[in-house]
Amino acid sequence: MRKGCSDYYDKGSATQWYTCIGMPLIPFFDIHLSYRSITSKNYKDKGRIKDDIVEP
Repeated sequence: MRKGCSDYYDKGSATQWYTCIGMPLIPFFDIHLSYRSITSKNYKDKGRIKDDIVEP
C-alpha cells in the first residue's frame, strides 16, 4: 500500500508579519514602504516503519 508524506513527516509551522508606512503626496497619489517577513520551522522525520521497506 502506498503512503503519503504525512505518514512519514510531522507538519512544520510558519509565521509571518507585515508592516507598511505611507505618505500622501497629492490626492490619490502616495508613497509606500513595506516589509514582509516569513519564518518557518522544518518538518520532523517520523522515521521508517519496517513494513514500509520494500525488498527486491
